[in-house]
Amino acid sequence: MFLAYLVPLYLGRNFCRALLVYSGLQIGELLGIPPFLWGLTIIAAATSLPDGKISVDAARRGDGDISIANVFGSNIFDLCFCIPAGILIAGTATIDLAQAAPMMGILVLATVSLFVMLRSLC
Repeated sequence: MFLAYLVPLYLGRNFCRALLVYSGLQIGELLGIPPFLWGLTIIAAATSLPDGKISVDAARRGDGDISIANVFGSNIFDLCFCIPAGILIAGTATIDLAQAAPMMGILVLATVSLFVMLRSLC
């Protein structure tokens, strides 16, 4: 019975995400924003909103461990499964390092800042 509810929810969520990505890329193209930059910022933030809601709800219940684990688990899954699966399906991925390098620096800085803040709270 549980699967009867889970399958439509999963399919609907995937449809909405696909629509979001397609729409986001079309808006980015219209505005002249490179797809890599658009995907790294706007689309990434929009697809992370459900994870953010789960983390906030868990933190409000006093389950801070679940909140942190959800964030790290989601990112680890994306890095270890979603990116390799996408590359296997697409065949190759061309990345402009002039765009990627500054963004990776910002991501590293944000990660280090997060760990410093978490360390100071403990």
